Amino acid sequence: MNYKKAQISSQVFIYILAVVILSITMLFGYNMIDRFRKNAEFSTINDFENQIKLSVNELSNEYQSIKREKFILPQKIKYLCIADSNIKHNKNHIISRLALYNPNIISSQLKIILEDSFESNILKNIFLTDSNEIIHSFFINNTQIWEIDAPDCDDFSKDSCNIYFRCFENTNNIEIIFYGAGNKVRIAKDTT
Repeated sequence: MNYKKAQISSQVFIYILAVVILSITMLFGYNMIDRFRKNAEFSTINDFENQIKLSVNELSNEYQSIKREKFILPQKIKYLCIADSNIKHNKNHIISRLALYNPNIISSQLKIILEDSFESNILKNIFLTDSNEIIHSFFINNTQIWEIDAPDCDDFSKDSCNIYFRCFENTNNIEIIFYGAGNKVRIAKDTT
């Protein structure tokens, strides 16, 4: 009889030990998968930053050169928002343009964060955001934000088409046109 009790208690111990080992293995596996996913997102964001900087640098000293680029961002990025690089001089234009965005597109919370960034003279003009917060931001010099799909703005030659700030929705890929304007690169949404 004692032999059976000992056998039952040792089997219970083995089952409990197996459950603990399985749980630890699953937790470790989940953490590794999550870490791989975060590294892949970071790598995609880093590749985007390098690619957009390269495009601007390539065209910043050219005149009337056009380059079209498609960018792929992680799904958690909802918007790519770009401001004119001359933030100090154009701060009021940038903030007034930001205020025009529908709260269904850019939340009030995100507007406050972006506006605060411009008001505090933090030198960042490229923002990758979700609906409520900035995920990643950085600065690219010599940029202007252009509207080419508005009336009388069908090319890059009219200074009145500078809109100072624009957000592009992340729909699997973001298509952007870069236009070399001598000492600046004009950035617009590719509508083709």
